[in-house]
Amino acid sequence: MHVPDFNRVLAKRLSDGHLDFLPTAELAGGPPSLLPGQDGGAEMSESSEVEASPAARYGLAKRVPRPTRQGSTADEKNLEQLVAQFKELVDIVRVPNRKRGAKVKAFADQHGITLPTAYRRLAIVEATPTVDALNRAVRSDKGKPRLNVAVAAIIREKLQKHRRIPEAKTLERVRDLVNGVCRSRDLPEVSIETIRRFEQEIPLKQRLEEMGRLEEAKALYGNKVGHLPGNDYPLALVQIDHTPCQICFVDEIDRMPIGDAWLTHVIDTYSRMILGFFLSFDAPSALSAGMALAQAILPKESLLRRLGIEGEWPCWGYPDIVHVDNAQDLNGRMMHSAREQFRFDLIDRPVGSPNFGGTVESAFRTFINRHKETPGTKFSNIFERAEYDSEGRAIMTLREFEVLYIEFLVNDYHLKGHRGHDMDLMAPLQKWKLGIFEGDKRPPRGLPDRPTDELSIKLGFLPYEMRTIQDGTVSMFAEKYYSGVLQQVMLDIDPNAPKDKRRFMVRYDPRDISRVWLFREKTQSYIELTFADARKPAITLWEHNARKKRRGDPAREFVEQRFQSIQKQDELRVMSAKATKKARKERQRETERKRGALTSQERPPRPKSPQYDDDLIISDNDAEELKRLSERVRPASVKGHGGNTNDGN
Repeated sequence: MHVPDFNRVLAKRLSDGHLDFLPTAELAGGPPSLLPGQDGGAEMSESSEVEASPAARYGLAKRVPRPTRQGSTADEKNLEQLVAQFKELVDIVRVPNRKRGAKVKAFADQHGITLPTAYRRLAIVEATPTVDALNRAVRSDKGKPRLNVAVAAIIREKLQKHRRIPEAKTLERVRDLVNGVCRSRDLPEVSIETIRRFEQEIPLKQRLEEMGRLEEAKALYGNKVGHLPGNDYPLALVQIDHTPCQICFVDEIDRMPIGDAWLTHVIDTYSRMILGFFLSFDAPSALSAGMALAQAILPKESLLRRLGIEGEWPCWGYPDIVHVDNAQDLNGRMMHSAREQFRFDLIDRPVGSPNFGGTVESAFRTFINRHKETPGTKFSNIFERAEYDSEGRAIMTLREFEVLYIEFLVNDYHLKGHRGHDMDLMAPLQKWKLGIFEGDKRPPRGLPDRPTDELSIKLGFLPYEMRTIQDGTVSMFAEKYYSGVLQQVMLDIDPNAPKDKRRFMVRYDPRDISRVWLFREKTQSYIELTFADARKPAITLWEHNARKKRRGDPAREFVEQRFQSIQKQDELRVMSAKATKKARKERQRETERKRGALTSQERPPRPKSPQYDDDLIISDNDAEELKRLSERVRPASVKGHGGNTNDGN
């Protein structure tokens, strides 16, 4: 299209009309010339005239009809920007060189490009005063792989061997392995972006499954339940869960930062109303779950009056089903005891199915996003927090935030239209009233039973221990608790009954263990017990445990001495056992020797001397018998004297 100098030419690609500068040395044939009858912009079809053109004789590509393309909105917008830039650059070209610097800089700032890029575009306009010259070049082989086939095979092999396994290596490590093989085979090395592009050839679901991350794959691609079954009216099904507040609080005395707190929510899944909550600096426990449920069951009018908050929070009553996860604090014996007392069903979420807790999780996300504007917020992550000083900007105590949070619930969250299953942009308060008075999928529920005994409700959700009554007191936490009523309770105890039958349920509040409550089944009531030593002040369970830990074990100084003594005792026992075993073995060995001998080892008894035993005196009859026997004895022969002789003895 144009020859600005000897080194390059401005060429137009005939397939799509794109303009680009090409080095003259790489051209095949002579300079291009217009085909007969061509004005530079008209379209022509192939003909014999084209075959006879100078371009064909010089070996240049034949012109083919440009495909008709429908310009997209993005293309039109890009063309408008190029036209605007072209006009500005033409104005700059007309300015003398010494005055162009400021205008080029202003052009670069206006279009968000670097100064060298602006000067390059100015040079293009100077060489080729057309808008197409400013358009970026498009590769003719766009969309086609240019990587060596052998390198691609190596990449896929290493990804299969080292990446798509449970013990997956990082992409950087895989790149190093690939490049090591490429160097050994004189092949070009690749970048980590190339490795990442090849990895994305395999669907994410397949990659997760091959890496053993089945739960993650199920959460991303598995079927989700459309809605919780059975939540067709208020209080039919409530969910309870914990979350950190993501706000740094200050103490009430020195107003110094003391850290984050935990929030426990109880939400009605039918209307999205928050039925109750509990704030605490302690980690999630049975106490926080119980206190949140107690507030959910109790009326809220007195609470709103005490805090000076105007608005409606008309939620009370016993739920039919409490939906919890599998945490111990939400599924422990306290919750099961409350389930029996207040007659609700306790159902666990299916393991590995977080979508079943979507209602309460959605409320948590709304809460966290809403309170990011509170001073002292920790935001959602460290990247969002950046350099924000959460502790330095903290201003609220936990009690002050409780007032702010209730105001947010009553006059903001409960009045905002909600999306989701069957909400239809209704506010939670509207949905609650609809289910109570008018009915939705089912007839109206009507007003729930209104609890009146606030203390019994709260006690029913406190943790407890099983204890016996000894000497008119109850022992817990290394303390003794007393009440005069215990004497009457002891009259109902059968001393011969098993120990399990003599135990009582004793509930306690970890925030103040100076008093506990013993449940008496006979009267179905609680008896308040206090420290037997009335001089002791109120103390929390955490302070009690910390004090006991600080006190330590005074007898620890004798630990080593006792250890040496235990070893000595064991040695004495072993020696005794060895001696006993040796004696038994020696006795058995003697028995075996006697049993296996060729001659008997028994000897005739030794005769006693007559002078020491009168029974050995020979009687007359014995003398005659002795004489008769002696006559029958054959005389002994004497050898060496020539024959047998008898000396008459």
